[in-house]
Amino acid sequence: MKGKKEVLIAETAKVISGYTTRLTIRQIFYRLVSKHIIENTVGEYKYLDKVLVDARWDRKIRFRDIEDRTRQFIGGDEELSSPESTFTSWLNAFKNCSRYHTLPYWLDQENYIEVWLEKQALQGIFQEVTDKWKVRLFPCRGYPSLTKLYEASGNLQSEGEGKNVKILYFGDYDPSGEDIPRKIEEDLQRFGINFEIHKVAILKEQIEEYNIPPFPAKTSDPRYAKFAETHGDEAVELDAIDPKDLAEIIHSAIRDEFDTSVREEVEDRQTEERKQIEAMVRKVLKPEKKTKKRKKR
Repeated sequence: MKGKKEVLIAETAKVISGYTTRLTIRQIFYRLVSKHIIENTVGEYKYLDKVLVDARWDRKIRFRDIEDRTRQFIGGDEELSSPESTFTSWLNAFKNCSRYHTLPYWLDQENYIEVWLEKQALQGIFQEVTDKWKVRLFPCRGYPSLTKLYEASGNLQSEGEGKNVKILYFGDYDPSGEDIPRKIEEDLQRFGINFEIHKVAILKEQIEEYNIPPFPAKTSDPRYAKFAETHGDEAVELDAIDPKDLAEIIHSAIRDEFDTSVREEVEDRQTEERKQIEAMVRKVLKPEKKTKKRKKR
């Protein structure tokens, strides 16, 4: 009979094999909680973390299968190339420059959308979706600083000019996660921004829909009393939603704000403009030959 440690390693391997994206320790933890393999407690989370450290050193779990989205390498040297390769690369880029001509994805749309996320650790999952939709993503890391809100206000004002400005917010179902959207709205309005903010996840009905095990809300949070009065004393982290389900929730929320018929018109215009660029390139690469005048004898 397998011990607890061996069971956790085997079940973690099964969880990892079910995804094409890399998961964090916390996401793996919630998948195991939902399968009733482990209890939803801080102690069990710490134990799983230690087990997976040992499992990777023992080569039972591959290092590359687990991701740390809170720490990144920055900078480094650039690759060197020969003069010939540089010339060829830029020449090919010029020849094919028409394909790089793209009109803004949200051009002529009625809405301007941004996705704001409480937890930076989930940035990878969100960015896969927001990049496809060409939507700005802002990982707030809890309550955003006043400096960042000031910067955000400038972007919302310039990019959202003449449009319906909407922030789609994703955060925990706990005292802070429920309060952060209120604080964001209050501060941005002081900057004179006309916008709407909607909490998309995680909501009480989603906890029931996806059958997510809750945990006791932190009584040390100064917002606990207000949260408990309205929502009860149980909380759920955004990480607890299955990454596949979470990606679909993000997709759906953005898709609801996007007019596909407008995009089709923009793509038709883009196709015509690419043809114009192709003609310009051909003219440069194959200049018209001037006819020489014959000298009179």
